[in-house]
Amino acid sequence: MARLDTKARDREWHAMTEAMQIPLRGEKLWATMAQVYFNP
Repeated sequence: MARLDTKARDREWHAMTEAMQIPLRGEKLWATMAQVYFNP
């Protein structure tokens, strides 16, 4: 993460998406979802 903080564009992206990095209610980590798209 320290390396990402050196680039302004990455800091901007992180600032916008940080709030979305919380687990869903009842989950401790990322929830497992069914794969709906596959790019071969």
